[in-house]
Amino acid sequence: MTIPSCSKFCVSLRLSTIVILGACAILPAPACAEDLIQVFELARQHDASILAADAQYQAAAPRLARARGALLPVVNMVASSTDVRAGVPGDADRAGVHADNRANVVTLRLRQPLFNAALGTDVSIAKVAEQSAQIDFDITMQDFILRVAQAYFDVLATQDVLETKQLSKASIDAQVDAAIRRFKAGLGIITDQEDAQARASLAEAEEMAAGNDVRIAQLALQRLTGRPGIVAQKMAVQSAASRISAGRLDQWLRDAASHPSVERSKLALDRAKLDTRRAHASGLPTVDLVGSVARNRVSGEASALSSLTVGRSNNSSLGVEMNLPLFAGFTRHNLVKENVLLQEQARNNLDAAIQASEGNAERAYFELQTAMARATALAAAETASRSSLAGTQQGYKAGLRPNLDVLNAQAQLYQTRSDLDRVRYDVLLRSLKLKAAAGKLDLASLAELNRLIAASPPPAAAQ
Repeated sequence: MTIPSCSKFCVSLRLSTIVILGACAILPAPACAEDLIQVFELARQHDASILAADAQYQAAAPRLARARGALLPVVNMVASSTDVRAGVPGDADRAGVHADNRANVVTLRLRQPLFNAALGTDVSIAKVAEQSAQIDFDITMQDFILRVAQAYFDVLATQDVLETKQLSKASIDAQVDAAIRRFKAGLGIITDQEDAQARASLAEAEEMAAGNDVRIAQLALQRLTGRPGIVAQKMAVQSAASRISAGRLDQWLRDAASHPSVERSKLALDRAKLDTRRAHASGLPTVDLVGSVARNRVSGEASALSSLTVGRSNNSSLGVEMNLPLFAGFTRHNLVKENVLLQEQARNNLDAAIQASEGNAERAYFELQTAMARATALAAAETASRSSLAGTQQGYKAGLRPNLDVLNAQAQLYQTRSDLDRVRYDVLLRSLKLKAAAGKLDLASLAELNRLIAASPPPAAAQ
């Protein structure tokens, strides 16, 4: 999986998001809500972790260029100005004699590597490091996509649960009124009224807790996107969750074998091999082309006392220099031995990464299947609970069932509906987690899920 930081998909997605968000800035907050892709783009531009990962990835390119630069010529200029005094000290018979001169020298020096196995290996190491940086960014991006989806679905799921709790409270309030009327008419008992009022108090507390859950999820989404008052677009997930397919386990396992974490371990093994090669290369000779051009100017008085020749002169040289390491206290031998052992460690880490990736894919696959089966079971349970509540209410009206049975049936229905609200979003999120476990989660996967949710029919009115 590859997720470049500036792909064509990202550019077109960002342009469309800018247009939509610009319209949202004009409209009142409740009138414009963000869908999953828009929330992702907002979070990507604000979240410090993904911005840091992108900067780290971008830093790999100049690191490679720096390694290649070591193979290019190195040119230095050295300039100096020196005052020189030469003389003979005087004695009793004669005065001292001296000559003063100033020497100005400008030198250009060139060194071009002709053969240096260590520098060539450094370039290969930098290429591996660049590929590792890309994979690290891919892994970070996968985790970030899951974080955004989790925060987005948490907001919608808690809102759905709150709506269900509000419906539950309204139903219980209606049952309280019915119990009061029946008691006043002499058709009920005081226990029915007290049971209903107790359930109403409990429903009020549950509604308050659900409202706080919505606020907590909303604040988490605001922190992630850096946009106060952000509104998650309400989407129907009933049919979307039912259209999710787990696929074939063997295919996911094949994909998991090339997971970015596995590819990173392969690159770590390549890096260990290159480090071993570089340790060997440190004992090989190096050959450089060296040259210099110097311009000298000596001013002052010409004198036999000074070795300097007054005037201008130019000197140039060009040659080949070889450097052969002979002995360095067995450091090269021990460095090679160390890197051979680290290479073996990297090979074992690769095997462990493959096993861990396949295990994660298996676990994500069965967790998705469990969530799908639970969603199907809860949907059937909701239908059965609705029928049970209707029958219990009819029995209560006929005087055949106590009010407590109605309250229990209501509690069963709305608890089942709350569980169903959450598990449907859990199915969507686990479908993304399965792709992440197989290394196939990218922006296109998120956009596909966003389209799937948006294409779902509107939910039926809850009763």
